[in-house]
Amino acid sequence: MASQKLMVIIIGAGEVGKGLARRLTAEGHQVKIIDNNPVILADIESKLDVLTVAGNGASASVLLQAGIENADLFIGVSDNDACNLLSCAIVKQFNVMRTIARVRSEDYLLPDRSHYSNAMNIDLIINPDEVAAIELYDLLENPIANSVADFAGGRLKLVGFRATIASPICNRTLQELPELGFSDSLLIGSLVRGNEVIIPRGDTRVIPGDQVYVIVDSASLDKLNKLGGIAARELRKVVIVGASRVSFFLAEKLKNSGANLILIDQDEARCEQFAAELEHATILHGDGTDITMLNEAGVNEADGFVAASQDDETNILSALLAKEQGAKRVISLLRKPQYIPLLAHIKPIDVAVNPRLATINAIMRYVRQGKILTMATLAEDKAEAIEVVVDSESVLIGKKLKDGFIPRDILLGAIVRENEVIIPKGEDELRANDQAIVIALKDKISKVDELFSRKKPPFGLKQFFGSL
Repeated sequence: MASQKLMVIIIGAGEVGKGLARRLTAEGHQVKIIDNNPVILADIESKLDVLTVAGNGASASVLLQAGIENADLFIGVSDNDACNLLSCAIVKQFNVMRTIARVRSEDYLLPDRSHYSNAMNIDLIINPDEVAAIELYDLLENPIANSVADFAGGRLKLVGFRATIASPICNRTLQELPELGFSDSLLIGSLVRGNEVIIPRGDTRVIPGDQVYVIVDSASLDKLNKLGGIAARELRKVVIVGASRVSFFLAEKLKNSGANLILIDQDEARCEQFAAELEHATILHGDGTDITMLNEAGVNEADGFVAASQDDETNILSALLAKEQGAKRVISLLRKPQYIPLLAHIKPIDVAVNPRLATINAIMRYVRQGKILTMATLAEDKAEAIEVVVDSESVLIGKKLKDGFIPRDILLGAIVRENEVIIPKGEDELRANDQAIVIALKDKISKVDELFSRKKPPFGLKQFFGSL
């Protein structure tokens, strides 16, 4: 969102590198990509407005060729962890302000990744398995959700779900929310209907099939389940297929949930390792795509089932079998991005998580730091939810929401004021240093910056708001 345009250098032209380049260039930032493969670089240059340099990203001469002395941000997302770490350390010598390294291997993460980040002066070390596990955990904890993002330090959540005929809000307008008992604890922030993203108003009607994004107080998640037509349930039993690092991180997060945790894997050595490290879990040696094995694990009683092996095909098959056997909530880890669109045609799988996409989102949240505290992309990157600090000279301060100073395609979803969380109504107004959670279409993000951070309008207030 920030108006400052950055010069960003990325090493690694894989899915994460390309995804970051696509996001950053769309926001007007200058991007250069370094990779050893000139064929891949040529393909990227033909599709994106980026410059490329063929070579070793950990080489000072290659970095100088890329213009590292003028870079504001450096991101290491090559397939080589050591290269990512080393290159981040090198570029700090050229006074690059911020550096990010993607690191997969636990050798660089345990016992404490700060040993590396401090020694090499790296601002952020991000592990894709850990990021994916956090997303899986949030989806298990929220049975209605197909996406979850935290705001205001976890006090607010942005939850996405698919509206069905069972949803009380279906075929009703948003102004009818009060009579349904939901108005004080949540706000519908956006709808996705086909290829259209809708920033809703009071007369907007929700229909079956809409992807609905709701901002909700974390203490009122039970009301959100009711809004979506799903009965709230405790997470009493979780079955995980695959002794992967994602599974390990997820199991660690589930340790204090009280859930009975069962993990299945075909590799006996991995089972023994997990049994030694996860004392709170039951580890079963077997095939997660074998119905007999799933029945032994009691998958029919599972409140949550997660297919998190290293193999996408295994994950899809085991998830389908688990749902057929009666698992209530089925989530699949899918590493190949081309499989994600297939989910629309595989109804038994409730939701999928892609570690690469989760990593891109996590890195973009960090890139957006400053006045922005948190951000989340919606509707395949067509809209964003942003948590922004209201500047003391914002043009919105002291203006009541009912007076219409915020344009129709920008929605103020919540206000966090010290220890108070406010789902805004017409009489509410913003104050300096409020944290505002805002949803806007992608092409209106710059206007959010002007509204919430601008020192003063360039001309009269009436003309300023009219120009938006």
